[in-house]
Amino acid sequence: MHRIDPADPDWRYQLENLPDGARQDFRRFATALEDELDSGHGACLLRNPDLAGIIVDALNFWEGERYILGDFVIMPNHLHLLVGGLPRGKMTSQVTSWKKWTAIQINKATGGKGRLWQDESFDHLVRSETAFQKFRRYIAANPVKGNLKEGEYILWQRPD
Repeated sequence: MHRIDPADPDWRYQLENLPDGARQDFRRFATALEDELDSGHGACLLRNPDLAGIIVDALNFWEGERYILGDFVIMPNHLHLLVGGLPRGKMTSQVTSWKKWTAIQINKATGGKGRLWQDESFDHLVRSETAFQKFRRYIAANPVKGNLKEGEYILWQRPD
């Protein structure tokens, strides 16, 4: 409706420049999308601890060298992650790298083929300690929100 292409690297800038009402509509849509993800639609391959472990390994591979890994939760069909130490442009390429590598490895393990991840990622720039703690709480609460039992998700929290 507002002619914002989510594949455009500047889509967030375009969103920020919309009138308040349009930005609020986007936030409502984003909240509804998160609720749908948390309800566990799709194949939920990541409920399998071995497949989720592929993601854990990928996230940890360059930890401390290219980036600083923060809290994360691997849900049955998506994940939430805090990561720092990368400029915004490098963050996009790192996320692309994680998606590509994990898709290849998970497809190998399952005999699947094709795309595993959505093209877009819903990311936020954390600008304050208050926002950082809000995201940590969100990540920790996500399995509860999704009504998941122990073993159906992986939650990792960076020690303070």
